[in-house]
Parts: sequence; C-alpha cells; structure tokens
Amino acid sequence: MRTAQREVFEETGVHIAITGFLGMWLDEYQGSKRTLNIYYHAAPAGPTSGVLDTAEVAEAAWFLPSGLPEQLAFPGHLPAALEAWKRAANSAQCVTPLLDRPADAGAA
Repeated sequence: MRTAQREVFEETGVHIAITGFLGMWLDEYQGSKRTLNIYYHAAPAGPTSGVLDTAEVAEAAWFLPSGLPEQLAFPGHLPAALEAWKRAANSAQCVTPLLDRPADAGAA
C-alpha cells in the first residue's frame, strides 16, 4: 500500500489514503511483457503539489464513475477493473478490510 501511495504522489502530486482493495488483473504490455496490476480504493489525503511526472503521466483529472473518458491506459484489463470499480463506487463499497492492517487502523 505504501508503494501505491508513493507512486500516486510521485506521478500526480496527490497524497492519498488507501481505503480498500479492489482487485488484481493480469495484462500484457508492449506485446511481450506480462504485468500484474494491483488496484486499491483511495481518497485524497493532505495537500497536493499538482505537479505531474510527465515522463509517466500525460494528464490527470477527477471523474465521476459515469463520466470516464473513452480512452484510458491499460486497455487489456481496464474494462474489467473499471467495471469492478463502478460496482464498488455505486454500492458504497470503497472501504474494505485490508489484510495487512487491523480494521480499526483507519485509512492512513
């Protein structure tokens, strides 16, 4: 989880608190590399620098589940990940138990 928090901040300038686990999806990258993509639920936490790492991120913006752009990164597994996220968001299930943290530890 700390890696996810660090990566989001490094690439977008946004501090986040992990609130739950969404899932994992396999994908193929550049035709020959396989990746395991791990997704968490998160919420903004603290100040943001607003500075994007342009070597990693072309742009960043906030969207409602019903207003996502047509083209996003990782098209191989993205439809399944977005469908899981939309179901979780629409059912208010974006805070889930995290196995490596006691339930009463909060989202930090």
